[in-house]
Amino acid sequence: MDQQAVNEPLLPPVLNEESGVGGREESEERDERVGRGKKSWTRETALCCLYIALYSFKPSEAFLVDFLSTKGVDGVSVFYVFTYSRGPALLLCLLLCRILGCKAVVVAGAVCSLITTALTLTTSKLLLLQVSQASVAFAFASLIGFEALQFNGAKHTFQMVSHLTKGFMLASCCGSSLLGQTLREYVGDKTLFTITLFFEGMACLVALFLPAGANSVLRSKEGSKEGGEGWRHVWFALKKGEIFRWTLLWTLCYAVHDLVLTNWQVLAQMKLNEHYGSSSRMNLNGYMWSAGYLLSALLTLGTSSFKRLYQYCAFVMVGAPLLMGM
Repeated sequence: MDQQAVNEPLLPPVLNEESGVGGREESEERDERVGRGKKSWTRETALCCLYIALYSFKPSEAFLVDFLSTKGVDGVSVFYVFTYSRGPALLLCLLLCRILGCKAVVVAGAVCSLITTALTLTTSKLLLLQVSQASVAFAFASLIGFEALQFNGAKHTFQMVSHLTKGFMLASCCGSSLLGQTLREYVGDKTLFTITLFFEGMACLVALFLPAGANSVLRSKEGSKEGGEGWRHVWFALKKGEIFRWTLLWTLCYAVHDLVLTNWQVLAQMKLNEHYGSSSRMNLNGYMWSAGYLLSALLTLGTSSFKRLYQYCAFVMVGAPLLMGM
């Protein structure tokens, strides 16, 4: 996208002394560049929103533990692989983003998500189900590459683009969870996983058309020199107190969120078994997920253009962990 064209101020035309139309032509050319830049920004933002909406549309997600139990598999013996794979997967994605580029990592993450659902749907072997959890750990970690693509494509409007994509992601999670809860009694868990598989396949196709972002180290003329500069920039950024505090808060909140999200279905199933028996299908996870994601989506979209958001950093830093604790 021609960022210079988007940021370039529209100046009044200055008439050329000889022809009297040179200034007008220059102004029209500038307007054309601005128009192309806006069209490119709109297209890239729409693609990012479409991708994350398709990627996040998983009507089967709230019923994963129940589905595994029908295969005679204990969820705890599967999910621990996901928990311990997250750290290595994040480091691997960071490295691959530098070597191959962020878009390649996003595409690989979409494919890994597809593989995870396919294995969950088709196999009952514990080892393959554990492999599927390692695969989905990479898929989740690849979202850091997706964030970087957004920042590369529209630095001057990153807040708006980031809020839009997160809002679409949360809205998709909300809608798919509600759909899954509604359809479950009529079509069963296997059909829900098949629907998830379809939307993940569509996400893989859309990922191929996402903006490429910055060049990778392998394609860069500077090679390893550019890679070294990048790490130095990270170090200098973290030395700033505010950036370090936000990084620490994000790391802790994200880790706790993933840990709870991974294991709360197991806890819910144990409580349901205690009160209703092991044969009960009194599982309302879809409604719970839908309500939580709906609230998150409204908050995210509602603050997408809130320019003074960063003036309330202390409130957000304290309020976010307290809200998660509730």
